[in-house]
Amino acid sequence: MTLTQKIITCAIVALISATNCAFGQLIPFCQKTTWGFSTKEGKVVIPCVYESVDFFSDDRLARVKKNGKYGYINQKGIVVIPLEYDDCHRIYEIYHSEYSVGIETNPSTNLNRNYDFMEIENPENNRYVVSKAKKFGVLGLIAEKPKVVIPFNYISIMYDPSKKVFHCKNELTMKYFNKSGGKMTEKQINALQPENYFAASFEETPLPVVVAAHGKYGVVRESSKHYGRVTYDTLVAIIYDTVIIDKEVEGFGFDEDFIAVKKGDKWGAYDDKKRLILPVEYDSINFKLSKYHKHWMEYNRSFYVLKNGKWGVLGGKDNSETLTVLLPFEYDGFSEIYYKFVGVWKAGFVEIFQNEDLKIITKKGYSFIQNYEHESLGSFEIFLVKNKAGKTVYLGENGVEFFTD
Repeated sequence: MTLTQKIITCAIVALISATNCAFGQLIPFCQKTTWGFSTKEGKVVIPCVYESVDFFSDDRLARVKKNGKYGYINQKGIVVIPLEYDDCHRIYEIYHSEYSVGIETNPSTNLNRNYDFMEIENPENNRYVVSKAKKFGVLGLIAEKPKVVIPFNYISIMYDPSKKVFHCKNELTMKYFNKSGGKMTEKQINALQPENYFAASFEETPLPVVVAAHGKYGVVRESSKHYGRVTYDTLVAIIYDTVIIDKEVEGFGFDEDFIAVKKGDKWGAYDDKKRLILPVEYDSINFKLSKYHKHWMEYNRSFYVLKNGKWGVLGGKDNSETLTVLLPFEYDGFSEIYYKFVGVWKAGFVEIFQNEDLKIITKKGYSFIQNYEHESLGSFEIFLVKNKAGKTVYLGENGVEFFTD
């Protein structure tokens, strides 16, 4: 899920608490080849006896696999849904970040993404599509005790979240059930009104436009329009050999205020107030990181630039516009991870630079780092890395490795 999608989700589900800290505070921990769960500090609290585990979700349960069979456990390690199924999935896979709520859609279970967000606010509304001996059924939970809602008579079961109806197929027919297990007819289903949610719209402002004259480039923006006559304001003079502006505007109140320019073989940058915010004296600039990572750093803008063959980070600190070195010019390159976290590369290995506190948060380099797309631990960020065996495991924003090699 991208940052834009997360912001949309946040706007839609404003009534849902995005900081539900009671769930999800345990993290999958890998001991060589088996999995369990630990605290954010890396202390194992549920033994590593499983072949695979998922994160805990809103229902405070985690799917686990043992001896080739799936089930669910609670945060005390107690089995809630027996580990006896060939597969199992929730109809609502819900993940909270610090400011938003996301839902993972499982194509094998969900017919569409038209969710009733008031419905998913209550974890008791979840159901579990499970299979055994090539037959599918649906379970519900009452006081953490599993109950069969739809019997194991079907070769496939899909859930329509827009109408809250299960489509159950057997060898000859399709049957329909509501979430309580009550049978429904096609006429009843067609009479249901699907849920429809729309993201808020935002007022559009004129965007900067690159213009050319005599082989040089600059930037203008529409300032007024009167009786069909358009007046433009010059943001960057037409004196540069190359100009880059962002053509993928996010549209959520973020102004188009970063413009990279090149003169000769040197790069610099302007903002949309016509100010030169980065002198034109650097060998290269990482446009995406220099623009993208400033939005939550209003007074700490950072520029990811190349000088004398090495990359570093420049920026202003403590409301100062004077540029200082935030990260030394000793790196081979940068890679985007997520939000305030940037990958910094040296000698083939990558570490994580946190650009709010301006520090390297990892204790060593890795061959691979990626953010975990479902932020199920609120404001605590999780990253994916590779261990020595090449298995994908977890790393916390506090630098704790949730694995042993």
